[in-house]
Amino acid sequence: MKYPIKTKEEFESLMEEVDSALQAKGVPIHARQIHAIGEVSKKFKIDLLVAPLQKSATPNLYEGESLSAHILDWFDQRYGERLKVDFSIGYSVVMLKGDAWLLKCPLIYGTVTVVCDRDLKKEYKNFVVNHVGKPQEKAAMNILRLIENFPQGLANRLSDEELRDLLNYYI
Repeated sequence: MKYPIKTKEEFESLMEEVDSALQAKGVPIHARQIHAIGEVSKKFKIDLLVAPLQKSATPNLYEGESLSAHILDWFDQRYGERLKVDFSIGYSVVMLKGDAWLLKCPLIYGTVTVVCDRDLKKEYKNFVVNHVGKPQEKAAMNILRLIENFPQGLANRLSDEELRDLLNYYI
């Protein structure tokens, strides 16, 4: 089949049309990339991959995987961070050094060790898969890293008592 999209202008026009239709249907922003690939696929009666794509978009090539990649890229450029889905169970406000800070409460499956470590750069293994017959690992997370835009300088100044209070509050 000959692909009807030949120019960037035609592609842009198609994406505006598809995005407007998805918006009118009430499709949330984070779901529009996948729905758009489906809509373009139906419109032109072609099969398009959603994932995994083996290559990135090729300039001026609007067919096959390149078309899928162009669609995904278009939505990335249009909506950026709004495409991400927040799977947290909610937020809470914590008081530290007299100021209110927003604390994310992540969705957790299984068990996790919760710590209050002043070193915000230190990585904790927050996802583990244990296998029968192998040493068991446990996931861990630093509560201070769950506080939105929390600066290292303030983390360094928290007393042991403040860290204990935060840990108890979180638990």
